Amino acid sequence: MLNIRAGFSKFRLNFKHGMQYSSSNTSTNYPDLMLQPKFSNAEKEKILSILNGSNSDQLMCFNIAQNKIRNLENYKKRKGPFKSLDELLDVDGLSVKTLEKLCKQIITDTAVQNGKSVNNDNKKIKQLFVPQLPSSVIDTLGSSVGIHLAPMGVSWAKIINPTNELESWGYQDYGNLPKKLCPVDTFKLAMSVLSQIPCGDVYVFEGANGMGLQGQKQPATVATYTLHLELSSMLLALINTSRGHNKGYQDDLTKYDTLSNCVYFLRPKLPARLFKTLVGNECVSNTTTVLHLLGDPSSNSFTLPCTPIIVKQKLKNDYLSQSSAHKELLGQSLILSVAFTDLCIKRNPASLKAVIPGKR
Repeated sequence: MLNIRAGFSKFRLNFKHGMQYSSSNTSTNYPDLMLQPKFSNAEKEKILSILNGSNSDQLMCFNIAQNKIRNLENYKKRKGPFKSLDELLDVDGLSVKTLEKLCKQIITDTAVQNGKSVNNDNKKIKQLFVPQLPSSVIDTLGSSVGIHLAPMGVSWAKIINPTNELESWGYQDYGNLPKKLCPVDTFKLAMSVLSQIPCGDVYVFEGANGMGLQGQKQPATVATYTLHLELSSMLLALINTSRGHNKGYQDDLTKYDTLSNCVYFLRPKLPARLFKTLVGNECVSNTTTVLHLLGDPSSNSFTLPCTPIIVKQKLKNDYLSQSSAHKELLGQSLILSVAFTDLCIKRNPASLKAVIPGKR
């Protein structure tokens, strides 16, 4: 433990080269006192993203004293978001030892419950989506596109990583479709949707729920369910075999066992569970949640269990100009994309706590 007392004006932590002593009276370096926690650029971005995007309640997930959390929040209010890890040492009461401990917790996704430190169960995290997401994809992910299929249409939302900026947001209405579609009609619809979906590193759908006995007795429900399955299957194949959409596309499609997959499925209703828009087994309006997401990301009133997103004013205006039904459709793709980013990529402790049993 370093004893920092009178005669030492300040210690500065350099996360690339270690810790260097500096004083107003001398410029001597003390290599014996150097700490060298090595953080990659991705780890630094993750630490800053969590600290800047979490409120005081969310930071309580980590094993750090409440007064230090208050000091972190007060500093952000005065100075704005942290721009570097070194800047964290300007926070009152945040020592080198405390900072190193906090950063390691964020990197390893270690949260606390009832005063007891626990490590996130990787098995439970993997159960949130299928197929398994390779670590190489997580480490290099630049963008993800959430695609939501609904009875009235398809919507999509593309989020850039790690800035968490909403870059593209749109939908296609089913209004002009005939009541009964033959396979060729469904294929044409899938091709039309594919031409509008923005290119990203991965594409995320929400898994389909089973119909249940009641649904099987209703022809309209059966038709919608069948269209959902057919369209999602076609989009899965088309996206993976599209040179423009799948960056790992290979020309030799006969080697199906080596084809690169870029499509993933979140568990059914997982976004609704995360944002508490699920009442019983029914999803309720997401408008209030979406308006909260579209608000000022630096506002202290942000209370959602996710990292704030950056949204251009044009996209906000486009959303606000839509009908209520189309707002719901757009909102579904947005909360899907945000849920995937925070749960599967950032592994935000606040988000995981909201959806994984035993972490409440």
